[in-house]
Amino acid sequence: MQLRKHRLSTLDFADPVKRARVTVAIIETLKESFIVWPMRVMTEAEKKTRFNLLMEGYKHLRDDLGLSTQRCIDNLPNILQAYLDKDQSVLRNHNREYWVS
Repeated sequence: MQLRKHRLSTLDFADPVKRARVTVAIIETLKESFIVWPMRVMTEAEKKTRFNLLMEGYKHLRDDLGLSTQRCIDNLPNILQAYLDKDQSVLRNHNREYWVS
């Protein structure tokens, strides 16, 4: 019998307390991003893009790099900054270790 390996981010979202911490951190980072990198019109599409990027980044840091939940949360602004500063080398080459401060 083979045990199924669960991804850490999946386990985090199964726990209501961790899910709430991560969700609140993502939303706060998202709000802050529109202050630091303002747009004339804050579109739903841009909100969704930024939210999805933060979720993907959280999952990468948690699952692939094995960072703690708090360390992943602490690095959410770095993920968004790389995207918003158009650092394509980080995004294209998946050199995401740059995200970790």
